[in-house]
Amino acid sequence: MDDHTLRPLILKYLFWRANQANAATTQSVREYADKEELERMESCHQRCIEVLKCFLGGIRPRALFRALNVAGGNGRLSSTFLLQQYGTVDLFDQCAKAVKLARQAMRRNISMGIVQECSMQDFRWPCQYSGIFMVWCAGYLAREDLVAFLQKAKA
Repeated sequence: MDDHTLRPLILKYLFWRANQANAATTQSVREYADKEELERMESCHQRCIEVLKCFLGGIRPRALFRALNVAGGNGRLSSTFLLQQYGTVDLFDQCAKAVKLARQAMRRNISMGIVQECSMQDFRWPCQYSGIFMVWCAGYLAREDLVAFLQKAKA
């Protein structure tokens, strides 16, 4: 396996580790985070940013063209980190409430690309991405589901 093959698996593992305690929580798939999960996201957010900065430090700047924030929720990762690193950032989430919050938070940012409500199964890849970020959802995915989702990017 080369570095490009390993990167999604490494990221999935890192964020799974950061979110281990949360993996046992069951929620409706359409529900946005409850108060307890929002608190865990807040406490984990800065560590996630540190891991991403370290990870992206080895990538040439011209490779940082366009990013996809998968299950991006209210867009916090996009607004606090990805928009400073990439020329354009697209985001999708299956929760209408989260997508509405993301649109409101980034409506004035010209680097924000597509913000849409859809599931991973329904997402249609509009373009090629330099980076694909899957933070919280990565801890809930089976390896086969992750591979199937990323294989659609090649099609």
